Amino acid sequence: MKRNPHAVRSRPRHFLSRKICWCSGLLALGVAVFLPQLSRAYSVLTHEEVIDLVWKDELQPLLKARFPAATDDDLKKAHAFAY
Repeated sequence: MKRNPHAVRSRPRHFLSRKICWCSGLLALGVAVFLPQLSRAYSVLTHEEVIDLVWKDELQPLLKARFPAATDDDLKKAHAFAY
């Protein structure tokens, strides 16, 4: 059986599956390395926002009830510490 000289040789199928597997692994590694750093910053900002949202209506009255002798300066320090 003679080969057709004009036929295009293609790479074996397993080459493509290896390449896809390699690229998928590299992508997963990149996500595993960079995503926690991005989400850490997001979680800090979210925590600060939650503290700000509930401070006057919920947290400050609880602190005043628990520590009746607390001054406004003490509550300001507590608010800063809550961050």
